[in-house]
Amino acid sequence: MAEEGKPAWGDPPRVVTLDMLWHSMEKMQNLILNSIQETKKLATTVDQLSKSMEKLKQDLKDQEKHSQEETVKIKENVSAVIKDSVNMRHVATEGQNFPLPHCRRAQNVPSESCALHPTSQVPLPGGIILVLLILIAVVASVAAVRAKKHQPDSNLLAVEVEEHWKGGGTTRNLQEIIVGRCYDYVRAASPWIGEKNCAHIWEEFQNVFVYKNPCSVMKEDYQRLMDLTSHPIPCNKSMFWSKTNDLVHQYTKASPDFVTLENTMLGYLADGLTWCGKLSSPGINHQSCPSWRECEDNPVSSFWKIASESFAKASCGVVQVMLNGSLSGVSISKNSLFRSVEVPHFNPNKISEVRVWVIDDVGGPDSESCDSQSVMELENELKERNFKYSCFDNYRPVRLLQCVRNPDHAECKFCS
Repeated sequence: MAEEGKPAWGDPPRVVTLDMLWHSMEKMQNLILNSIQETKKLATTVDQLSKSMEKLKQDLKDQEKHSQEETVKIKENVSAVIKDSVNMRHVATEGQNFPLPHCRRAQNVPSESCALHPTSQVPLPGGIILVLLILIAVVASVAAVRAKKHQPDSNLLAVEVEEHWKGGGTTRNLQEIIVGRCYDYVRAASPWIGEKNCAHIWEEFQNVFVYKNPCSVMKEDYQRLMDLTSHPIPCNKSMFWSKTNDLVHQYTKASPDFVTLENTMLGYLADGLTWCGKLSSPGINHQSCPSWRECEDNPVSSFWKIASESFAKASCGVVQVMLNGSLSGVSISKNSLFRSVEVPHFNPNKISEVRVWVIDDVGGPDSESCDSQSVMELENELKERNFKYSCFDNYRPVRLLQCVRNPDHAECKFCS
């Protein structure tokens, strides 16, 4: 048990070492590279936006020209129809005299003055209906032209279509959870890391994915968040794992001598959470998010990739790896985060030895061991890079922890 007032898993180094200087140089180099990448991405985005604006301006000009042409055609058609209507009424009334209203009221008016002359003809009821129909047609045509003019571009409509992914949606109350975990970590779990700006950490976290395409979030987008949450990892304490999530964290909780990625501040903030954005309001998708298989560059997978890289780079001394020996298949796949991301970022100049523990379930099958093909492939990969390697089947301290939960099982009768 740690002494009162001292951290549970080691004090931070108090002297400047070559490792620390090397780490600082690596960090500075990464910041410069990330700045260059961000600048290139920004330039590309600005160029694309400029092209989109030019296209939009041209589309508006074309629509305006088309609207003017349509208006001219409508006016010409209306004039032609009205002219035809007048001609038809002249033809229909030619040679006919119709009594004017005052002739019907006054009996002493000469009949000659009651003749309807072509210049004083009264519109027929049929003509009135025709004029009304023409006016309706004009109004409908103008409305159609205006609707076409203001119709959104098909590409813009496509933006508002919300994708439905196979994964669960963003965890509810995500902001409150992240900020709460931040304060819990710096105040209770690991106060030795010093002060952290939890509000700023949340802002940087949400800026990565809110109102973003959930399949276009790169791991480099989290660099600022990583800088805000970084802290040293004590040597000889790093614990890596694959397919042993529950067991490995039971063990690190019981034995504070080891630290997993999820025990660091960055991993602690996001452990067990889901998040992704969408282009339409409110910018966060609470209904569904891409699974790891649907698209590679989704917010969650990109986060854990860069977090795993960082943890591997920061590890030093002897590191442990806990694997599952009861899996049907391989205990350590080439596509796992450990083999595909973490192992390639191990630093031979900082890590003195890699110790692998292959742990079977109590009462479970003994499918994998230190002699299994996938474990031996891992051994070869590490030795090729000049790492010292050792492997243990059912490492006893872990086995004892398993038996605490299964005290009556036959495999836990060590003294019988």
